[in-house]
Amino acid sequence: MGRSYKNSYRINIEHNLDNAKGSRHGHTLEIILIIEHPAAAFFLSYPELDETVHHYLEEYDAKYLNEMKRFDSLPPTLENLGDILFEELNLLLRAKGLHLIALEISETPLRVYIVSDPSTGFPV
Repeated sequence: MGRSYKNSYRINIEHNLDNAKGSRHGHTLEIILIIEHPAAAFFLSYPELDETVHHYLEEYDAKYLNEMKRFDSLPPTLENLGDILFEELNLLLRAKGLHLIALEISETPLRVYIVSDPSTGFPV
């Protein structure tokens, strides 16, 4: 039996996609993590998970993405941010015995970008 959890987080970011002065704008992003729970474990420690994820997301919260080193050669798009968050959070969660199946990132409920681990068969 596979078990997974869906946890939601929010961060505020600013970015500028065309580097024009008047184009800098902000978003409140919702980030949803779908995490596989190991079958051997009795329960997921939400406080530990939330502390890990919140601490990691602080690096991005209330930041202007264009000024972050990782976006020097990468456009600060929702898709690129989603890819980075998926890779880095997956490593952090694996260190805690968890597996990040998918990450959803959205600026509105109608626009959602999904990154998933292809080995899970998670539908995108």
